[in-house]
Amino acid sequence: MHLLFILPAVSLTLGIYFLAKKFTRLPLFAALAAMAAPVFIISGTTVMSDVMMLNFWCWALYLWMEGSERRSLSYLVISGLLIALAALTKYYAISLIPLLAVYSFLRGDKKSLWLPALVLPVLILLAYQWATLEYYGRGLLLNAAVYSVNKGTENFANNLERTVTGFAFMGGCFATVIFFSIFLWSRRTMVLWAIIAGAAFLVLLLAKGAEPLFFGVIKAGPWPMLQLAILFTAGISLMVLSIIDLLKHRDADSVLLFLWIAGTFVFASFVNWSNNGRSNLPMLPAVGILIARTMESRYRASTPGLRFFLPLAPALVLALLIAGADYTWANSTRSAAEYFSKTYTEKGGKVWFQGHWGFQYYMEEKGAKLVDFSKFTKLDLKIKDIFIIPLRNTSLQQMPVEYFKLIGSKKFPLSRYVTIMTFGRRRAGFYSAVYGPVPYLIGPAGDDVYLIYAPRDGA
Repeated sequence: MHLLFILPAVSLTLGIYFLAKKFTRLPLFAALAAMAAPVFIISGTTVMSDVMMLNFWCWALYLWMEGSERRSLSYLVISGLLIALAALTKYYAISLIPLLAVYSFLRGDKKSLWLPALVLPVLILLAYQWATLEYYGRGLLLNAAVYSVNKGTENFANNLERTVTGFAFMGGCFATVIFFSIFLWSRRTMVLWAIIAGAAFLVLLLAKGAEPLFFGVIKAGPWPMLQLAILFTAGISLMVLSIIDLLKHRDADSVLLFLWIAGTFVFASFVNWSNNGRSNLPMLPAVGILIARTMESRYRASTPGLRFFLPLAPALVLALLIAGADYTWANSTRSAAEYFSKTYTEKGGKVWFQGHWGFQYYMEEKGAKLVDFSKFTKLDLKIKDIFIIPLRNTSLQQMPVEYFKLIGSKKFPLSRYVTIMTFGRRRAGFYSAVYGPVPYLIGPAGDDVYLIYAPRDGA
């Protein structure tokens, strides 16, 4: 599966290169800057649908721009089909429809040419909504939207927390902008960004012990606080870059880039059920293009010198370390499933477990059974049964003390360099900001801990 999922990642990289040709004379630079982003390296090595969606998105946008330039209805229709494919892969791609409508309107294209092409994905998505309503009893498009808004309101108390978290995730997912900052900004502006980061760090230091926002990072000490301040500032600088590009060019292309980045930020920070790396991924091509356009504008070079490529090296090292932490965590769940299956199945009892994600996949592959306490009764218990709870997981419940006793735990080592998810401590949460206001933290991740329960005698 991993080998197959590399194909959309490769296709996306090519798509960014060809799309960047529409915006800058440095398309290779734009593609490389996007590839070095942590969010791309992690997402491109998983078996999730996000990169596949963005691949369809990128090629749909490229064909739309080609069709607009050539006044070709066939190009626009193919683009409309790709928009539908992107939206059926992940619903967020629906935002391409208003985005391209604004782009074509600002270009002054005739509505008779582009409007039918945009109606096509709308009709396909309406058919999907109707079909799922008929088949499942609920329309999945509207159902997902309602869930996202309601869950987001439940997870985050106020807009200040959402805003700071949003910029921190933006800066962390696209940390490439930090390494290229010496080429993107003047020395005076670099000093200003350093002052902003220092001020944010000082606010966090002064807030320590006052039970403020982001208490998990604050309680962890100065090093995590400094990282939050740096990533927050990097996210703001990226948004400012898009605004500067918009004010400088004031054309359909710059509006498209700005709305692409700002719209994704608003969705990830204020609309989605939780901010996460995957929700920020859609702005990846725009970020790469924006960095290339800024470099081109500042240095007036159609072919950048070797020194301009040097920041790619540390950016890529960071991205690989973060992806390595994700890889180690994924492998720990597989090792855990193999260990528990081999250790306890041989004793004649059934292995039960809580948790989802990869751990559920591997445990069920080994014949273990997911426990559902809403249907579980003491009649299901046998004295030789074992119940496993992974502490770095989701949807966990307390084991009823009248039925179960803790008999031990098992630890599996994680990355010594990067933490991407901290459960119960509100520090880092690449897959959900519910677990932390930054996508990752530089520092040891600790151990992947599993609690082992057994039925009480006589239960």
